[in-house]
Amino acid sequence: MVPGRWDQDSPFRGTRLSTGPPPGLAAAAQPWNSSPMRHARPRRPLRDLAQDVLDLVHPRDCTGCGRAHTCWCADCAMALRRGAFRHRPSPAPLGLPECFTASSYDGPVRSAIVAWKERGERDMAEPFAEALASAVAAAVGAGREPIVLVPVPTSQRSRRQRGDDILLGLAKRTARVLTQAGIPTECRRMLRLVGTPRDQSTLNRDERLANLTGAMALRRGWSIHRETPGRRLVVVDDVLTTGATLTEASRALVEEGYVVTAAATVAATRRRG
Repeated sequence: MVPGRWDQDSPFRGTRLSTGPPPGLAAAAQPWNSSPMRHARPRRPLRDLAQDVLDLVHPRDCTGCGRAHTCWCADCAMALRRGAFRHRPSPAPLGLPECFTASSYDGPVRSAIVAWKERGERDMAEPFAEALASAVAAAVGAGREPIVLVPVPTSQRSRRQRGDDILLGLAKRTARVLTQAGIPTECRRMLRLVGTPRDQSTLNRDERLANLTGAMALRRGWSIHRETPGRRLVVVDDVLTTGATLTEASRALVEEGYVVTAAATVAATRRRG
């Protein structure tokens, strides 16, 4: 294994070829076929291969705790593998769907998410996709209907600053993880921003709700007639704080006739005091 890459005991470790369902999703994907399921890792982009070469010369420190020679150490990885759980902010906005998350937004998880979003640590997309997949699986339960992941839309300003729509990329990775685990899943970019909402990072709960009210709408070309009946829609985001973003995304879908099954995130903040 190249120094600086994923730890050996990752539950969805991207081996070239493996058999059986990845751990953590078996309950949601039952019943499994009697024959072993084979799932191959998608081909990595050239940028990732170039990073492997750099890691041989200058191994990176852990994104979560700073431990040398590994970009995501085993101890920090455990914070994303403790099991998805139901979470609801208090007070919760009216219209917020049932929410599931993989971790609390603190400690190494918070450090890693900040590095992924603000410092371009794109390697963190893989463990985040595995964590988000567990949250989605917990949200939909053991049903057999296909899943549609709907990522909340990203502003043009964020895309320019980060060079990409990283949340859309995370949702696509998550869909692949679930599909490889035997849960048919696809990602659909169904929502768009209306206008230019303010940056949410410095706003309190009421300001966030006011900032995002009416800020999202269905993308042009989408309609209820294009949605296949029986599919479960899950709105996904990276962090659940006040619930304002997920509430607005759900509102935009529900007003067009869609049924939102649940929402899922990588992490969620927990109020103290």
